[in-house]
Amino acid sequence: MHDRAAFINTILDARSFNWTMMFMDLEHILPEGVRVISIEPKQVAGHVEVKLSVGVTSDEAELKFERALEESKEFTEVKVESVHNANQVGNQSGDQKVVQLTTVYSRI
Repeated sequence: MHDRAAFINTILDARSFNWTMMFMDLEHILPEGVRVISIEPKQVAGHVEVKLSVGVTSDEAELKFERALEESKEFTEVKVESVHNANQVGNQSGDQKVVQLTTVYSRI
């Protein structure tokens, strides 16, 4: 019975989570020179983990974005997973690097 209740609570949490608000909060802190390539939010153990892949045009833009995430109230536990040079062949976006990171999102 306990497992069943936990499963149902997980479904309710996922349905009641305001994904639009998370995207708006992310857009609010996104500095110039940073663009979101992919985003994978998922519910894990009562909180939302977000895996982000972003293109950055400079080291300064990367640092501004990481700092903005860390200073925000909504995004915590920011971990840079990898940084790769952007593929210059056919790179029309002007990205210098692609940064992959994870963070925990919560709206208090």
